[in-house]
Amino acid sequence: MHKLLKKQLKKLGFKDGHFPDGNLDKFIELVNVAYKEADEERIFLEHTLETSSQEMQELFEELKQKSETELAKSEERYRKLATRDIVTGALNRYAFQEQLKRTIAHARRVNKHFALLFLDLDHFKDVNDNYGHDIGDKLLQEVAKRVLFCIREEDVLARLGGDEFVLLFTEVNGLEMKPLVNKIVTLFREPWYIGEN
Repeated sequence: MHKLLKKQLKKLGFKDGHFPDGNLDKFIELVNVAYKEADEERIFLEHTLETSSQEMQELFEELKQKSETELAKSEERYRKLATRDIVTGALNRYAFQEQLKRTIAHARRVNKHFALLFLDLDHFKDVNDNYGHDIGDKLLQEVAKRVLFCIREEDVLARLGGDEFVLLFTEVNGLEMKPLVNKIVTLFREPWYIGEN
């Protein structure tokens, strides 16, 4: 290294390849220390940049995943708001109309029958007037709960508005309908207790 450094010093114009004050070893030591410090700093910076880059990538991936998860949750919430009745959770009128169109098309394609059963609550206005809309909403929720208990998984409950509900039974015949309707009528004849009423 000394020979190489002396050669370089000669190229730079130093007499006989010597440092001007004659202390070449001290100069070499300073150059080595400076080089070592520069190299350590370079290594430190490379490591810091690499670590920062990895951390940034991890943060980006985490934010991306959270964003995608939140987006999916938001889409699901909006889909429910667009298709579900806010009080009962049953399909709303619009979503039911779309489902009915699909059911009719499917029934025609596979030559199967379907059935509709319309329900409304007698004296529902009196419940709202006498006990308030909170109790009325709870009654509607209970109606939906009882109906869902009676029907098959493939059948559909929708609230058309107010106290009007409709049931869509898919791929049924007349013989299957009678027990389903009887089950619903029996459940509706049982007493309704909402809160303390």
